[in-house]
Amino acid sequence: MATPLLYYTAAVNSPDAVPWMHSVLPFFPESVREGIVRYKYDEDRLLTFSGKLLLLKALKETGLDQHLSLADLQYTSFNRPYFNYPVDFNITHSGNYTLLAFTESGKIGVDIEIMKPLYIDDYSNVFSGREWNALQEAKDDALFYRLWARKEAVVKAIGKGLSLPLAAIDVTDDIIAVEGEQWSIVSIEMDRAYATAVAFTGLADTPPAPRYINLQQCIGSLFPGLLTKSISH
Repeated sequence: MATPLLYYTAAVNSPDAVPWMHSVLPFFPESVREGIVRYKYDEDRLLTFSGKLLLLKALKETGLDQHLSLADLQYTSFNRPYFNYPVDFNITHSGNYTLLAFTESGKIGVDIEIMKPLYIDDYSNVFSGREWNALQEAKDDALFYRLWARKEAVVKAIGKGLSLPLAAIDVTDDIIAVEGEQWSIVSIEMDRAYATAVAFTGLADTPPAPRYINLQQCIGSLFPGLLTKSISH
């Protein structure tokens, strides 16, 4: 099985991010542009925009940009984007980060959660008995977010939204069975303030740590000279 490709970017921490985004948007298909600018706030627009950039980066790195582009994106009835091609990808964002997971074999899902103080008892209905017992013993917000990210990664990989009961998906183990498929789950250490996990079908080598590329680097690698031109004008 091919090792999943992982990328992440910090999208909203640069004062130049918004003009950079506006420089690139004209090169995106109209439907993709509309999906970005419909958001009210620039922060949300940037996070969505950076996800599409990371997808283009993955296509270029794998050589699939010769066969696929953003214009080829389709959506399931659960609004999960996909290509009608033997690849799968998933995009997530939280706080200041956008993260993409991409594979040329099977299905994949990824989740990132910024860790904030919360009242764990409000979430008892979304955890299995084993997960809940661990949370009650630990009394640890970090464990809550670790389990939540793992659970969300599986749900997003399956792609049926919250139609799946979260409590029935026990992510304590690294290999589980859901919906008649075997899933590997890996918690990723990326930023101490965040919990991150990736889930993919079958068994595979542990994915590499996500590769960081900031927004400017990503745009520069995909659209050489564009930012220089936009600055000069």
